[in-house]
Amino acid sequence: MKILNTHVIMFETYNNEKPNLVQYPMHFPTSGLAALQDSLLLDEDVWYCQITTEDSLDIFDVKRIMGSEIFDRVLNKNATIVIDLSFEPFLNCIDSIYKNIVIKHGAPPSQIIFLSALYDADVYNINAAAKYNCDPIRTFYFSALEYMARDYRDAIPNTLAIKSYDKKFLNLNRRWRPHRPLLTLLLYHRNLLDKGFVSFGPCEGWQDNWEYQMPGLKVRSLDNPEMLEAIHQSEDTIKHLPPLYLDTDELHINRAQLTSSTNKYYEDSYFSLISETTFYHKDEIRNSRFITEKTYKAIVLNHPFVLVTIPKSLEALKELGYKTFSPWIDESYDDEIDDNKRLMLIVKETERLCNLSEKELEEFLIATKEICAYNYNIFKNRKVFVYKK
Repeated sequence: MKILNTHVIMFETYNNEKPNLVQYPMHFPTSGLAALQDSLLLDEDVWYCQITTEDSLDIFDVKRIMGSEIFDRVLNKNATIVIDLSFEPFLNCIDSIYKNIVIKHGAPPSQIIFLSALYDADVYNINAAAKYNCDPIRTFYFSALEYMARDYRDAIPNTLAIKSYDKKFLNLNRRWRPHRPLLTLLLYHRNLLDKGFVSFGPCEGWQDNWEYQMPGLKVRSLDNPEMLEAIHQSEDTIKHLPPLYLDTDELHINRAQLTSSTNKYYEDSYFSLISETTFYHKDEIRNSRFITEKTYKAIVLNHPFVLVTIPKSLEALKELGYKTFSPWIDESYDDEIDDNKRLMLIVKETERLCNLSEKELEEFLIATKEICAYNYNIFKNRKVFVYKK
């Protein structure tokens, strides 16, 4: 694979009023470009860029930035454009590719690769191609956060020791994505917050408070009487819940990199309740399964887990070679398509796990330690992180 770029280019458009075209020297590739080169999947000349949001290709004209000479090679099917979205869950970036590169500039779809950590990008892509009356572009799955987790060099904590646990689970939260305050409220309602290490506090702005969040939580829960009743019973008192901090109170800082600052919480609990980035399966913009560092932290640090995320995410992990924790954890929640029912199943399983008898806990620790060791071995020996889908 020959790279046609003179620089590695990133279209940074998180603030679309102040977009930024970032250029790095070629000896400083992004993880996506490095992993693609390592994969040996491509034997063609490529022009590469990384995008950050669905606005990236609206704001920056790929044809102008790459230059007419290289773009003509794309038109003649002698070069390929790689669009990399490694760290965000925005499926509608695929729409932006069709609108801004295929339709606007006439690029052949066969000469475009969408590289992303979106496990369902291939399915979305087929539907998008039909919508725009085009042949489909190519999609490659990049296990980006698994790739980045390889950089962890600190000591592995001594997890799953046979001992008494005052705290049963670890639940780390940062941004107030809609499922996270709802999960916190349901744990609060069932008196489970005190049974775990939980981080949840103001992160980014004025919306990070119960007063603002409560109406939205009620709307999302209208079809689930049990959940709605929990909200009504808790809404007055949870507003007085103080911020929940663990290793830091600076929740506005992205902590995608693994560090040892939370190791003690993994050692002193026996499972993780992982609030992943995406949860709502039928949101305004359909979400993809998106397995991030939140899950790979638990794998690297040998911690069993319950995933608070899109259905069939455990299935995706199995397809990537990992084992999950059934029957020691009831994982039927992973098959539940109804978002509210799935969240209630997760909370009830968390409650059950928090109340294991001494004998049940010992059996759990022994069995899941073996699964964790297997998963860690898979992780440490992974060589390829990019897959054609």
